[in-house]
Amino acid sequence: MVQPRFVRPSPSSPSSGTGEPNSSNLYVANCGPAVGLSHDAIGAVFSAFGEVKGVFPADESGVRVIVSFADPFSAKSALEALSGRPCPDLDGRTLHIRYSVLQLPSQTQVNECVPVSLSGSDLNIPGLFLLPDFVTAEEEQQLLAAVDTQPWIGLAKRRVQHYGYEFCYGTRNVDTKNRLGELPTFVSPILQRISLFPNLDYDPASLNLDQLTVNEYPCGVGLSPHIDTHSAFEDCIFSLSLAGPCIMEFRRYSASTWKAASTTTDDDEKQDSSTCIKKALYLPPRSMLLLSGEARYAWNHYIPHHKIDKVKDKVIRRSPRRVSFTLRKVRNHPCRCIRFRLVSYNILAQVVYVKSSFFPHSPPACLKWKARSHAILSVLKKLQADFFCLQEVDEYDSFYRKNMESLGYSGIYIQRTGQRKRDGCAIFYKPSCAELVTKERIEYNDLLDEQKIETSNEAKGDEKEAKDSQKDSRDLNDPQVRLKRDCVGIMAAFRINKPFHHMVIVANTHLYWDPELADVKLAQAKYLLSRLAQFKTLISDEFECTPSLLLAGDFNSIPGDMVYSYLVSGYKKPAETIAEEVAPIPMCSVYEVTRGEPKFTNCTPGFTNTLDYIFFSPSDFIKPVSILQLPEPESPDVVGFLPNDHHPSDHLPIGAEFEISRE
Repeated sequence: MVQPRFVRPSPSSPSSGTGEPNSSNLYVANCGPAVGLSHDAIGAVFSAFGEVKGVFPADESGVRVIVSFADPFSAKSALEALSGRPCPDLDGRTLHIRYSVLQLPSQTQVNECVPVSLSGSDLNIPGLFLLPDFVTAEEEQQLLAAVDTQPWIGLAKRRVQHYGYEFCYGTRNVDTKNRLGELPTFVSPILQRISLFPNLDYDPASLNLDQLTVNEYPCGVGLSPHIDTHSAFEDCIFSLSLAGPCIMEFRRYSASTWKAASTTTDDDEKQDSSTCIKKALYLPPRSMLLLSGEARYAWNHYIPHHKIDKVKDKVIRRSPRRVSFTLRKVRNHPCRCIRFRLVSYNILAQVVYVKSSFFPHSPPACLKWKARSHAILSVLKKLQADFFCLQEVDEYDSFYRKNMESLGYSGIYIQRTGQRKRDGCAIFYKPSCAELVTKERIEYNDLLDEQKIETSNEAKGDEKEAKDSQKDSRDLNDPQVRLKRDCVGIMAAFRINKPFHHMVIVANTHLYWDPELADVKLAQAKYLLSRLAQFKTLISDEFECTPSLLLAGDFNSIPGDMVYSYLVSGYKKPAETIAEEVAPIPMCSVYEVTRGEPKFTNCTPGFTNTLDYIFFSPSDFIKPVSILQLPEPESPDVVGFLPNDHHPSDHLPIGAEFEISRE
């Protein structure tokens, strides 16, 4: 059953009982299950002022509730009598009360219950591992006895102990100059066992865990969604659960707003859970949880403020206490990581392809340039990327360059070859993030100098291009005819401005569309990677560095076909690819190695599949930490195909956030 949703009052809402009451609902802070006060107990106190229809959690904190009266005058009486005063019947707590507004759930809202997994692998979150029975029951009792002999520090809802270094909740950091000493001897067996942790992508000797926080949670107390501070700790976080079980929920906030990397404090207000993916994991006593990589940086972890958890078909009551041992490695130097976001987007060339005959399913108004131009800029602005790789750009000088400059971007552009071709590829970048060092054009008509290609036609292409293109009446068996497709790309070397000026090569391309000329697309892909390899060598030699490599665009190829297989053949094992030739650069798809390729990036009545990709060359210097989440096929914003009032192109933007960790 979906509960009513309440919102906190606006600044104009009255905070006292003066004047006419404006709501039957009261927002009451400083009481709730997290401080030992049940909703029934709260309702009994407030019912002295009138009929109480219900008491609801105001958020996930467990210390704020909504009391809903049958009439506004009863709410007014309760507010005047109880707000700002200690309430003897509620453990003497001082209540802070405001009016609130009841919002009924929308028809599209779904059940908030998150299915709970018993195995970490079931969550399919890279970098998350759970080992049950990491310690024995006897060892568990010994660890609990050891910490109970030490002094506890009382926080608002729980007690903590710090070893090695003290974590300051006010600054969300540690003072590396204030070493508390070595870790206690009672955790030595745990440290030794961690070195044998399976699936550990790190040299155990390099972990050197030196900070321990022990948390004691009373029954009903949890944690707000947060990510452990990046600047304070290294990559791996180990958490041992003792004394009692709990549910840990993992939330990946909508990547279109790039919330995946945000950090909150334990007492922060609840983030908007309607824009996130939720997964939940049962943590039994004596289990060890490892968070690293994507699980560490891209997913907020959260413990609901519950006294009872539902796991599968069982109802599990939490123990009077739960104790966790969290082991981390403190950064002894300033964090040298930097993150940037890259988005690839085929924005649909207005003059070339936007015709009602191509898109009879689209609302006519959304196809007009005035509406589309505003919509495209709105999408780009909301994505907040540092790099944009755009394809089918046909109004570069008259529209995109000046409007992107007003948003803080500089750009480079290549127009398709051929007299009738008006669109091309553009890379826009933020000078505040990166400096353009050099660039090179890629013209696939250069393949005309190579007189031989092999034919194998199995790939797909963009439907609109098929409608626009007339079949070449000349002999397609002639390579000079077959290869002349006027497709282009552009690649550039950028120097990231801080902290250590790492060099990144960004390439953007748009391969040919025709599924009957898949061999041409494959030839273009091979030429593309050969040029990228040469460009990378040039940058490496000239600047004495190891540049990272990112390749984005519309490849007019579906996952697993010959073009796609070739592009990733330098990274995958021979048995994992159908490519007959190995690419000169190891490349992998960001989506494939994180969450799998999206179901589609191009959505029209005649063709719906994935054509757009962001590839990167794996290295010690760069890794993806989050991706732009794409809508599901049943999402209302894509039902009826694209373009529409929500999406100004027949393609969806794809994106990834990368982290550069060291030089």
